[in-house]
Amino acid sequence: MVDENNEISFIKIIDQDVKLLLKVTPDLPEGSRIVNMRWSPWVIMSPEEGIAFFSFITRDGVYIMKMVLSRISGQPVLSCDPKPTLLSPGPLPGYEPHAILWYERVYSLPNRPPEALLAAIQHDGVELFGVTLNAEKSLSIQRNFKVGMDLPACLAGYVFSDPIWMNYLDLNICSTNGALSIFRIDLSDLAKSILLKATVPNFQGRRIIQNELEFEHPNPFKRDFIDILDEKRDSFVEDWKIMQASCQVYGMAYCPLGGILSVCYRLKPEGVLEYPIKERERCTLSWQLCRDWSEMFDSSQAVESAKPFTLHGVPGEAFVSDIRFLVDPEDAEDSFGRMEQVLANGMIESWGFSLVLAGETETHRFQDVKSSDLADQISLCLFNSSESVLNRARNLVGLLKAGKVAPKKPGVLTAQTGTTKLILGTILEIPVLGRSYVRTPKSRMILWLTASLGIIAFYRDERIFKLSIQALENLDYRFKLGIAYEKKVIDERKEILKNPGDLDLLVKMTKKIDRMNQGVEKCNVCEAGVPFDDLMNGRCEKGHLFKRCALTFLIITDPNSRVCGVCSREYVSRKMVEDDEKTPALRDARDEKMDASEPTLLRILFDAVDTCVFCGGSFYDKEEFRKGGER
Repeated sequence: MVDENNEISFIKIIDQDVKLLLKVTPDLPEGSRIVNMRWSPWVIMSPEEGIAFFSFITRDGVYIMKMVLSRISGQPVLSCDPKPTLLSPGPLPGYEPHAILWYERVYSLPNRPPEALLAAIQHDGVELFGVTLNAEKSLSIQRNFKVGMDLPACLAGYVFSDPIWMNYLDLNICSTNGALSIFRIDLSDLAKSILLKATVPNFQGRRIIQNELEFEHPNPFKRDFIDILDEKRDSFVEDWKIMQASCQVYGMAYCPLGGILSVCYRLKPEGVLEYPIKERERCTLSWQLCRDWSEMFDSSQAVESAKPFTLHGVPGEAFVSDIRFLVDPEDAEDSFGRMEQVLANGMIESWGFSLVLAGETETHRFQDVKSSDLADQISLCLFNSSESVLNRARNLVGLLKAGKVAPKKPGVLTAQTGTTKLILGTILEIPVLGRSYVRTPKSRMILWLTASLGIIAFYRDERIFKLSIQALENLDYRFKLGIAYEKKVIDERKEILKNPGDLDLLVKMTKKIDRMNQGVEKCNVCEAGVPFDDLMNGRCEKGHLFKRCALTFLIITDPNSRVCGVCSREYVSRKMVEDDEKTPALRDARDEKMDASEPTLLRILFDAVDTCVFCGGSFYDKEEFRKGGER
């Protein structure tokens, strides 16, 4: 927060815990007034330190401050240099202060340190900055480029829309008088960023500005929101039998669920004496599948996906912020089908592990990772890898197609194999021997469940199959698990791999791991065994049904599980983790004492995941949410 004296207060809010972290008054020229503030993405330097850039606007220009968040004695401490860096001078007299926005993710390019992209929208164009840290952790502006264009003074909305796997971003800008523009930003070379397309108002109506001829439009036949608004305006003029109409825009929003951009606008006739405002004036929200994927869908289908949502008699303000739940998939079924096809083509079939040659020593991906860093490394694999991003995008498209994305209408994902494979490939990369991560019953059960699933369902993936076998053998060595049954299944799968065309083998193959009371989970109602025969649920021998955790595959025995608000998948609760940690540290089957100070595997996975692995949706605690609803 900032007051009239430019004193900025940084507040930490977690549930009911509100704490002032820092108050600072930046060293600014006399008379400056902070009117807008923006955070950059955070860069995690270590488990004890994170760095981000805090930017703000005054009439004197765009400023930036480096912020350091440290953990000292378990408490967060925020610090900064009160003298900010001036990135760009202020606007000309008479113009409103320009706007700034950060791209939400830190990106990496070959032979360059990780950067954060800052865009300053000014009266004469968009200025781009590649911001990073040097070796001394100081602020460094690696790259700077400006894309020129006379922009209106009063902005109504600005948002990035970005393809998932390409080094390009589209910066969409709108103003209240109906000006709209699209800037194509090349992350690999900011100097190649261009004005892709724009429309600005003039006395004869709206005037289209195309990019310079040497830069070919990626898809000249693809409609976008500029074409849609021009078409709506022409229809409005014809309907009213008038010469001119103005278009006022009240904001825009970008939805990551399938690349949908919305523009909220109002059309108003000019030169009309009798104008029934209550009946004719309205605010309309139009959306468009706007990501520039080559031949993503036919232009005829694009028209169908841009149906407007109209509020009659509402002049509107810049209220558009989140269109996540406004999409009717039936209106764009073919478009979503094309999107799913493009995503499927972009998926990486393998997780990127190099195959281990015969005779070489196998090592786990997380072999040398410290215990304190393991949760962060797992989180990076599950959320920041290119495959994880594509998996979530594909899952979300499936949810949209099924019409399941709604707060009160959760559904089942239609594309889950890729994410499940990613989960297995992550958990099985955690070494067992010589570690105390699996000293507790539930931690050992996680490893057994994932290894069993790797053998049953993902045996064709050479890396996962090898890791699953190794994990079972290590569990047997350390805890005398007794894996004779699993070995029969492994031998059966090896036989199938040698004879992939033998249908008799495929038909007769074992479809589940069904141990006789040894190593299986126990029902907390009747103590009966719960076999592992379903990814989503577990039912004991007497019929008691439990949900399975979407990450660990454990049956959830606590009513206050974490639930994804988008796709309704459930995850283990904090109480289950804490109860598992209370198990006394015993010696293993080899009489080796296990270190109780090491985090358990269940704790590591719990800390690594703070949003849904399958769709990226936020968690809520089911029992607390239910009781809150009753109040």
